This record gives sequence, structure tokens and C-alpha cells, in this order.
Amino acid sequence: MADHVAPARGGLNALADRASDRARLLVLDDEPGVCETLAAVLRHQGYEVRTATKLTTALGLLGEAPFDLILIDLRLEGAEGHDVLAELRAIASGATFVVLTSYATLELALHALQAGAYAYVVKPTDVAELRLVVARGLERRRLERELLIREEQLQSAQAAIHEFHTDLRSQIDEATLALQERIEALKDENLALRHAQEQHERFVAMVAHELRGPLGVIMGYAQLAVKPHVTSEQMGRFTAAILEHCQRLNRLVEDLQTATRLTTGRFDLRREPTDLAADVAAAVDQFRVTVADRTFSYDGQTNLGSVEVDRDRVSQAVRNLLDNAVKYSADGGAIGVRVWGDERTVSISVSDEGAGIPESEMPNITRAFVRGSASGEIPGSGLGLYITRGIVEAHGGSLRVRNATDARRATGAIFTITLPRTAAGLDAAEG
Repeated sequence: MADHVAPARGGLNALADRASDRARLLVLDDEPGVCETLAAVLRHQGYEVRTATKLTTALGLLGEAPFDLILIDLRLEGAEGHDVLAELRAIASGATFVVLTSYATLELALHALQAGAYAYVVKPTDVAELRLVVARGLERRRLERELLIREEQLQSAQAAIHEFHTDLRSQIDEATLALQERIEALKDENLALRHAQEQHERFVAMVAHELRGPLGVIMGYAQLAVKPHVTSEQMGRFTAAILEHCQRLNRLVEDLQTATRLTTGRFDLRREPTDLAADVAAAVDQFRVTVADRTFSYDGQTNLGSVEVDRDRVSQAVRNLLDNAVKYSADGGAIGVRVWGDERTVSISVSDEGAGIPESEMPNITRAFVRGSASGEIPGSGLGLYITRGIVEAHGGSLRVRNATDARRATGAIFTITLPRTAAGLDAAEG
């Protein structure tokens, strides 16, 4: 049945016009004359009408196509009224049922209404009443269908709203989580910036302190050197002191440049075949000359062979370890240097007889600007071990630190550098 507009106030004809949009009707009565009379009246109203005088015929018609309204006499031959109505309602659940009854069976019609029929028409039937009941029944059916459609639309809209609400809540939760994560990230970044600022301030103060020391000595000896009546012996001492502290300044500047390159990722190596054992021995000899209040020993493998490294950088790393051993060992203490290797790697160890390094400080001892708790008033920039580790790792090697455990000697720190013999060996290890 096609869609209809809602019924407006008017007469029977207006209501029938709206309801007769080719509505399909079934008239079920065991009197053929009644069936044909009612069908003729209803066809005149524009309805499509089928008739049946037996229940089996009606069931066959219902199996072919649906009907919008069914007029039924419940007193069919061989059938109980209530059972007939229940059976047909089960088959044609979407149809409107109007009961045809006589005055003698009015009570049966009332029971039918209670069982789900829309209305009843008394036989013999008044044509105007028949038209009105059928039109209203069809209009009721149309309104029920529209109501069902509206309910389905409402349920669909509610489902869409629920889905939208769920999606919105999910998006809000995700956005809230992302915002919280961003806030935490900003907190971490802020802490990192504060740490960097504090580190920068400490670095500036450290550099100023480290520069002021040797500069003060240089200026003092330079002022003494220009005074009158300075003997040649005095001039020699002044010059030696000036040179020593100039070298100290040069090492500090070199450390600062290297640390900057490591931090900014612009640290380059110039590898070349190097007699590493000879270079380490030369560094030990230099410290023997310049540091008279320490005892240095060197144990180098005689058949070590050449190693493909950046000679200047590795020498700088070894000097840093020697300088660190001098700082943290007592006057007259022994500093041992050992070099050995195999076909793949070469190792260099520097040991001292100082107080050693607390185990809790070892993980951070090679970080920039970190100095051990035993440093006290010992001068230093906190860059030596950081630079040494950077140089070693740039070569693909490792820097390890441990404390001596030999009961026959004093406790002290042992730093060990291990380097691959060649750059090709490093590439193979990484592959």
C-alpha cells in the first residue's frame, strides 16, 4: 500500500479516497452472495478486492500476496471463530481485521475485538457504515505503519546518536590522553631545559675557574720576569712555569673543542695505521718528565703490530686517563699502563693507587661535567673521561672502569680502553 498523508477533517469520501489507494482487501464469508455484494461495494470505492467462501481458499490467497484489510465472518462452516481469527492473524500479522457478524452473534464479535480485531460490521450491512469502517481501518493501518516507521527511524537515530556519543567520548579520551602525555613530555622537556641551563651555568663557572688558575700563574711569573735584576736562573724557572701552565690552558681548550664536537655530532676521525704501543709508551715517558712525584710503569706487548686508529685522538684519550690517574693518586703513588691485544682488538689499561671510585658513581663517571665525590678541591673540568669515552666509542670501542681488588696492593681505579684493530673489523662486527 502506498504512503498516505494524515487524514484531514472532511467527509467519508475524503477518508475513503485516502484509504483506497489500491488497498488490497479480502472478504471471507461462507455465503457467496454476501461476498460478491461486499466486494462490489468496496471495488466501487477503488479497492482491490478478493473473496473466499472457505478458509482453505483464504489461506491460499494469503500465501500469494499480503492484504491490507480482511473482512471475516467468524461463523465459518467447520471452524471455530476464535481459532480462525488467531490462525489468520498469525499468517497476516500486518493486516487489519474487521469481523462480519449478525445480531445473533454479537457477543462473538465482542470477543473477537478482545482477540485483536479492529471493528465489526453487522449483517445485513449498511453500505455507508461498511465504507466508513473499512476506510477507518485502512487509515488506522496506515498510521500504525507510519508509527512503526517513525519508531524505527527513532531507534536508528538513537543508535546513531549513541554511536556518535561513543565515538566522541573515545575521541575526547584519546585527546585527553594525548594532552596528558604532551603535558608530561613538556614537564620532562622543561626539567631537561632547567638541567641544561644549570649545567651551562656550572660549565661557564668551571671554565672561568679553570682558565683563571693558569692565567693567574702565567701573569704572575710574567710580571716577575720583567722586573729588573732577574737572574738567568730565575728567568728559567719563570719560563718553565709559564710553559707548564700554557700547556694546561692548551689542554683545556682542546678538551672544550672536543667536547663541543662530540655534543654536536661533528666529531670526525682520521684513521691511519699506527704503532699504538709506541705512542702509549711515549705518552708515559712524557708524564714521567712532567710529573716527578708519581711513579710510572709501562708494560707493552712487543708484537702488537699496527692499529688503524686516529692517532691524535687516541693519544688524547690516553693522556686524559693518565692525567686522571695523577689527580686522584697520592704523591709517590704508582701509575701502571699496560697495552696488549689479539688479532681483532687492542686494549690499553691505566691503573692508579688512589681511593678508587664508589660503585654507585661508576655508571655516571664518564658523563660530561660529572666529577667523583673524591674530587674535592682537585682542579678539573669534568670533561676528561667524557671525551675519552667519546673518542673510544667513535672508534667502535669501549671504555670500562673497575676498582682493583688485589689484596696485595692499594685500592685504586683501573680504566681499560678496547679498540678494534681496523675500521673493516668494526664494520664486520656491526654487520
